[in-house]
Amino acid sequence: MRGKNRFGLLTGIAVLMLLAFASAALAKPDWVTVKYTGCKLSTRKNTKVTDGNHRTLVLYFDIINNSKNGDIITAIYDRKISYKGVFTIHKMEWGTIYGAIQSQGWKPATWNVSHSGTYSNPIKGEWYPGQVYKYDITVSLNKLIKPFGGNWKKTNEAASRGFSFKPNTLSFDFGVRSHK
Repeated sequence: MRGKNRFGLLTGIAVLMLLAFASAALAKPDWVTVKYTGCKLSTRKNTKVTDGNHRTLVLYFDIINNSKNGDIITAIYDRKISYKGVFTIHKMEWGTIYGAIQSQGWKPATWNVSHSGTYSNPIKGEWYPGQVYKYDITVSLNKLIKPFGGNWKKTNEAASRGFSFKPNTLSFDFGVRSHK
């Protein structure tokens, strides 16, 4: 009986060690850096201005291979992104602006947004040390904000006049496969 307990204990320890090493191997190595480079609004094809998914927010990232040992990235996989920020449409509606001087002008509309997603399809290629892979993530506006006044047409048209997105927190993690 005692031999079976030891075997189970040793097997359990071996499995835990294997999982610990496997999770370290799946994480993004230190020599790969990610840089957020900006965003834009794009228009989705085959949609109408009255649709909630007519406009999409596209976030751009640079994935940089900074290997000093000559490691070549051959695949990027299991991408996980999450962000929180402030999305502002600058010219939402025309009206009276109250402040030091009362005047007519465009009023902005602001939303606190958050999104998280997991993308499992691998991106295959070869990125040598010093090379940059341009990556973008697209999210429909209807997944981020509610329409202003319940009207997607007004919201989409106003977004085309000018917007800004300021990320407060941004997390982008992934695994890479590489060789020398």
